[in-house]
Amino acid sequence: MGMTALLPNADLQNPRDSCSRLSVVDHGEDAQDEGAAMLREFREFVTRGNIVELAVAFIMGVAFAGVVAAFTDVVLGTLSYIAGGEVSFDRLGVRREGEIVIPYGAFLTALLNFLIVALAIFLLVKAYNAFRRTHQETPTTRPCPYCRVDVARDATRCPHCTSDL
Repeated sequence: MGMTALLPNADLQNPRDSCSRLSVVDHGEDAQDEGAAMLREFREFVTRGNIVELAVAFIMGVAFAGVVAAFTDVVLGTLSYIAGGEVSFDRLGVRREGEIVIPYGAFLTALLNFLIVALAIFLLVKAYNAFRRTHQETPTTRPCPYCRVDVARDATRCPHCTSDL
């Protein structure tokens, strides 16, 4: 069972009648094969490891942003309590006749939250990189400077080209 399409039957002799008649064109099994191939390719794309890892990272990032936002509220709340005020810029804005016309305070609060999240992520990545550097294994081989074959680190002669190392 192939796919069919209705196409206008072009009649250059009678332009008024060219769109009034439709001809049926059968695309056959090729369209089904292309559709199945595209579906198979899409399924491989979605189930590929990178996409799944990216989805997990996105979900973790959203959850982490919620944690950092709560932490920000606690830290800013504590600072505002100590200072005797409120550290929320939501009420700032351009006012006209007592009404806020342009609420730039909400933007400032979001910007401060973003900077705190960015700092927390930076510190997390910095700690991860330091941990990874300290726990990296030292390589047990090295390339021969003459033939570039990997030889043991403590070898004095290359077993491939017999050069002195």
